[in-house]
Amino acid sequence: TRSVVELDDEYQKVVDLVISDPKNMQILNDDTRDNVQELINQGTITNDTVEEEKQKALDLIANNMANKNALILTFGVTFACNFNCVYCIQKGNYDSFDFMAREIVDKSVNLITEYIKKYDIRLISSNLFGGEPTLAYDTMIHITEQINRLHSRFNFIKRPDFQMVTNGYELDLARLTEL
Repeated sequence: TRSVVELDDEYQKVVDLVISDPKNMQILNDDTRDNVQELINQGTITNDTVEEEKQKALDLIANNMANKNALILTFGVTFACNFNCVYCIQKGNYDSFDFMAREIVDKSVNLITEYIKKYDIRLISSNLFGGEPTLAYDTMIHITEQINRLHSRFNFIKRPDFQMVTNGYELDLARLTEL
């Protein structure tokens, strides 16, 4: 998959320094050097422009889809979790209650809109993923509203469907009804 990472200003300066001249890797501390090198190896850090990266992402999605008129999306709304299940990779990730920013959702929807236009998408299915996605309930609602607006705008063959894996702890009758 193509990865998109938003960097804070300090880390962006480090990345810019390394991209401008790979020899600059030597001035980084071991942890930072290892992290930057891993991001380069994964193809997350490149010299490509944003437009080139967007086109690569669109092409990759198109090439991997059996039905090019359907789009299957996964939104990682949070890695936070309020449980500690032994089988789960998150295992009670109580320290990181970061949620997908509204700006990232909106940027994603803009990219999805471009894809819909370019590939004549007629059906969307979305997975709301976490940690525990209901901890980011407002983000989930924003995503579903945005995807449903796309349905209205592009007149898909049926309403988008949404799935999520949840422990259900944060769900009550009002939230179930809203979802």
